[in-house]
Amino acid sequence: MARFRLPSTPAWNCDEPIELADFWELLALRSSSRAASLADVHSAISKHAEVDAGDDAEADIAEEGRLSEATKEIVERMAACGARSYPFAFDEDSEHVLEAKPWGDEKGFWLYGYLLLATRLNMNDRANLDGVNGPLLFEEVCEAALRNLGGRHAVIHRFGTSAGETGFAARLARFFTAFDESPLRTDRRIPNHGGDDGLDLAWWTTFSWHSATPWRNTAARPPGKLIVLAQCKTGTSWDEVDLNRLQPGSFFKKWMQRQPLGQTNRAFMVAGRVTAQEMEDYQADCLFFDRCRVMDYATEMLSEELFGRVKRWTTAALQSPDFRR
Repeated sequence: MARFRLPSTPAWNCDEPIELADFWELLALRSSSRAASLADVHSAISKHAEVDAGDDAEADIAEEGRLSEATKEIVERMAACGARSYPFAFDEDSEHVLEAKPWGDEKGFWLYGYLLLATRLNMNDRANLDGVNGPLLFEEVCEAALRNLGGRHAVIHRFGTSAGETGFAARLARFFTAFDESPLRTDRRIPNHGGDDGLDLAWWTTFSWHSATPWRNTAARPPGKLIVLAQCKTGTSWDEVDLNRLQPGSFFKKWMQRQPLGQTNRAFMVAGRVTAQEMEDYQADCLFFDRCRVMDYATEMLSEELFGRVKRWTTAALQSPDFRR
């Protein structure tokens, strides 16, 4: 089923709670009262519906079930993000009104808003807003999340477009210099393009040494790393082909003279939400970060400079014609 993008709305018969919950949050942000009820959601998505009169009762029952599932999704988001970090107030025991809190300079609120809009805006047409590139910004947000995951032994290397190098060869050379495991293969031609071979971020931990240790040099360093290669995706157009594109073993075999010592894994990080079943399936052989997990790990790690750019892009997105329409 097609995922909606602003300025469109979900289909009138949309039965995906995540789609409806995202739309509900967007309605609340767009409203002059900064609040939206289930009735508002119903009105907006059924505006262009064409349902036969004889099917009205059945359609109403089905829609009630769909909106009920959207309510559960909102509650799950509150729990996953933490009520203090989730930028909306909601009481499922009252009239089912979702209300946007005053955001002020609350990092978590702005970060959630950025992730929501980076999911539902067309990130080809609305990538660059107020001088900030939204998709590349997401790589930096994911870097912050991985930094929190790794602790003091972690090293984070940005390999994707946000790293700045324009050529793939330059990206490879810089990565393997920082990685300090094995040189590039010399028997393989490196293509002359600006791509990233599916890799956006590399995260690894190394064994450390103490200054008093006599073997404190690179050659004598205890070998082995825990390594994670990550992809970062905004929007809604990614699928399982994208999810499985990056395989660390294949990547290192393709470009390194020998495989790195230690354990390798991969991560897939998205601005959107996924269902519990999708999360279970996706995590079968990778670390999967959806919107709420990125929130959980990245919020406290945002530098003031990075937060400033998140706020700038999100402010511009909230003022864009696609959002306001």
